[in-house]
Amino acid sequence: QGRCTLLGVAVPVQAAPASADQLILQVDAGSDANRFRLRNLAGGATLLVGDVLAGAVTDAPGLGSLTPGAPLRFGVSIEGTGRIAGCVNGGTVQASTGGPVGGQTTLRIGNNASLTEPAFLELATLQILPFAVPDSGLRGLVASLPG
Repeated sequence: QGRCTLLGVAVPVQAAPASADQLILQVDAGSDANRFRLRNLAGGATLLVGDVLAGAVTDAPGLGSLTPGAPLRFGVSIEGTGRIAGCVNGGTVQASTGGPVGGQTTLRIGNNASLTEPAFLELATLQILPFAVPDSGLRGLVASLPG
């Protein structure tokens, strides 16, 4: 079902180009049609978590911005019920619902399955927990990451 918590520190090299999102991480079922993701929107530095179900995109409100060359601490919690929550740099936790509820078996870092959303980042650390951390604990875990 993709139930997990992903905690990490990355250093993005640049803001997203106007032509494509930068995918920081994705949990999917082998394609981009059904997935959960943390991404930087095309044309800037705005970070979002969200999901894609049968090609339909749902995003949570913005998580904040990245700064090229500066450490980005992030946390993503996937409940296995179609919900994803995210937090960056210890900020507010944002969530979206209505995502896939089964078949999520692949973790991709730095690009999507189609290889069309390269992130251009250095991943310093990644922790994978086999359970979803509640929103109340995600912010603290992200804030405690080195960076």
